Amino acid sequence: MDPLSRLPLECLQHIFNILAHRNDSASLRTFCALLRVNRCIATAALPYLYHDPHRGIYYERSDKKRECTRSLLACLSFDVLPPTLAHCLARDPLFTQAPNPTFDYLSYVRYLHPPLFGQEPLIFRPDKEYTVEELAYLQGEGYSRLRQSICVLPTYVSSYSSENEFLRDLHKTILYRETVWSLAFPILDQLESLTIPLSDIDRYVEAIDRLGRLERIDVCIDEVYEDGNRLVDEPTRQCKEKAMGTLLHFVENHGRLFVGRLRAVNIGDRLMVNKQYIAPIWRRGYETDFEDVQLQIHRLLPPMPPPTILNESNWARLMMNPLTTNLRYVEQITARQEQLSEPHFDYPRLFQRCRALKALCIPTMGKGSFKWAVQEKKSVGGEPGDLVPLEKLQMQIYDALTDDVDDIAFAFSKTLQSIYIRDVAQSLTIRIGQGWVDMPKLTHLCIHVRMNRLLLDSLLLAHCPNLIEVDVMDNTEEYQCSDIVSLVPAQLGQLTNLKLHCWPALTFHPATLHSTSKLRSLSISPAYVYAHTCYIPPVEELEQSFAAQDDILLDEMGASAGSGSRSGKGSRTEGSHSERAIQAGIGHRPLWTWDWVLPQLSLLRLFGEFAYRFEFRMLQGCPSLEFLTLMIVTEQNTHTRTITEDDFFVTIPAIVQTISTSEQQRPRRPKTKRIFAPALHGLNLQGPWVLDDCFVPMLFHGMFPKLRDAFMQGCSGFGLKALVDCLRGKAKHIKELTLDFPEPSLEEQRELGLYPRTGRTKHSSDASQVTLTFQGVEYILLRDVATSLAAPFVSPNPLLVSNNDESL
Repeated sequence: MDPLSRLPLECLQHIFNILAHRNDSASLRTFCALLRVNRCIATAALPYLYHDPHRGIYYERSDKKRECTRSLLACLSFDVLPPTLAHCLARDPLFTQAPNPTFDYLSYVRYLHPPLFGQEPLIFRPDKEYTVEELAYLQGEGYSRLRQSICVLPTYVSSYSSENEFLRDLHKTILYRETVWSLAFPILDQLESLTIPLSDIDRYVEAIDRLGRLERIDVCIDEVYEDGNRLVDEPTRQCKEKAMGTLLHFVENHGRLFVGRLRAVNIGDRLMVNKQYIAPIWRRGYETDFEDVQLQIHRLLPPMPPPTILNESNWARLMMNPLTTNLRYVEQITARQEQLSEPHFDYPRLFQRCRALKALCIPTMGKGSFKWAVQEKKSVGGEPGDLVPLEKLQMQIYDALTDDVDDIAFAFSKTLQSIYIRDVAQSLTIRIGQGWVDMPKLTHLCIHVRMNRLLLDSLLLAHCPNLIEVDVMDNTEEYQCSDIVSLVPAQLGQLTNLKLHCWPALTFHPATLHSTSKLRSLSISPAYVYAHTCYIPPVEELEQSFAAQDDILLDEMGASAGSGSRSGKGSRTEGSHSERAIQAGIGHRPLWTWDWVLPQLSLLRLFGEFAYRFEFRMLQGCPSLEFLTLMIVTEQNTHTRTITEDDFFVTIPAIVQTISTSEQQRPRRPKTKRIFAPALHGLNLQGPWVLDDCFVPMLFHGMFPKLRDAFMQGCSGFGLKALVDCLRGKAKHIKELTLDFPEPSLEEQRELGLYPRTGRTKHSSDASQVTLTFQGVEYILLRDVATSLAAPFVSPNPLLVSNNDESL
């Protein structure tokens, strides 16, 4: 006997309890595997596997869903199956009935929620053509009665393109109803949770005396009472009222027969089962309003037991008895604005009663809604054990003047781990961060202000030293440098991902990057996240905003330190900007020194003015960088950045040597060091970057020796020949190169050794691994240009063909 089988039954049950509480597809597969170990283990595992046999099934493929349902139906005799279901299973080649099953699987079932599409209408063929036998069955008297038992609005039926298409959905609905009843009827006495198709409610009313253990019902709306235009005829309206009346009668009778047993009844054409939303049974179903009926059902049920989660599924029931419901154990609240709109209800007091609350997802509720939490924090001295242990906050801002976010950040500063804020109301400015204190456990900060300008408090990031991910953005489109006020530098030693857009990017203090040694991804842009262009201030205004800080830093470093390489400064306006900035008092923005050491950085994306002022010497401190994006695309492309020789080298500070005899100082000649990124294999340059032919090898090979993919849109200054020579020479490591150059002519193709990927393949054996894309058309580079000169080929683009081309 294997060691697992030697364990006492209590130990096995404890292990299986842990697996069962995971409630996912992995635990389901584990229990299925345990059935194949031996009879002892299978007997111990069966109650856990079949207690809720369809749990986790919504993660599986359709064949797995059908297999689970088949295994349960196989325990039943064909004699007790409804004719429709028996006819379908008889024609199912994968269904095998077990006359004497080893185990009675149905005896273990307590929760029965078959997936809505768990039984496909197998009597229908994909080509929608039926055999004589199938047509006889569909047109028979027995099936006709079944069709009439499903209420479907006539205008909805007419929306189908054919009768056969409607029959397919109708038969699927009937099969589902019959499957649920066939599985439930033998075990009604033991079921604790059950899905009941509304069209079949009468049968369950008749058997209500056997449902003494039932605690939860999910009512599946398998009838169509409305169409897309909310049109309802009189017969359909009466059918709906009769079904709802029968349902209410069922709930009322059950409460009288088994007092306090039935605790939850959910009704709708979309249900949440096993934490998964289940699609409506009619694939073209429409939402039907059952709110009034649901409220009547809530009145018939006993007070809600102490919940651990408050959300859409039980919020209406909570509002039936909000003051008497025990909320001490609530750990998660998710509510929409309309659910918090009762004008005379004390929602702050409701939240205060949730003493175990860990996750909160709500809209802003108005100024002062969380003052209770602030007062608690101040009165108890901030001891975490005495406060609500809130860890996760998701909030939608409807009122720009609200203080909910700041109050929550202050009150739960010791326990908050993640904050996600987004705005859903138009206003001028949203301010966040005022009054924040140190938040040692906060690791994730996400603020998306999509319709307004976001002003962060200058100390916000400094209060969050253990941040791991930061994603902050607003909708600032244009700005003036004189309006920018930078945040205080922060120490973020745990930060791995930093994404800033618009005003948060402009106000970010670059000195913070000196502490981010674990940073892996950095994206900074003055534009909205989906923008194709960026706004860059006029060159003079931009330079002046940094000028005073530049001078101060240079004075501190000394003339000998220099800046190593002010990349591409020759292409930008210089002169006496520093003096004018000091006089005007506008040189107040902190200097971007580009000398940070970021050993783990693998992704760098800079846009707008940050790309325009980028200095390639930053790559010296980023040995792990794999992807680099620099975009300076503006509406008019007025900001041109020229890559010069200084961009490829960094100056090593001169060493001052003292001569003892004369006590004179004599500087040595400055030394330079080549800049290169050893791990970079993806380069994206967009905008008016200017690169001379002589610098092409230095960029594609010297600086980026492992570059594989390059995307250069809007770049100019170099010729196609210089590029091809580089690719065929030192830069053979490049595999993909995308340019917005015009397609090469046939003559250029022969001279340069290019041929279209969609053209003839006679040169494929001589082709290199390089693909060049010109305005969406791909070309292959030949290893040797002589090959292309020896044998002509045809271009797929007829516009490139010359009428005088004799070779064609």
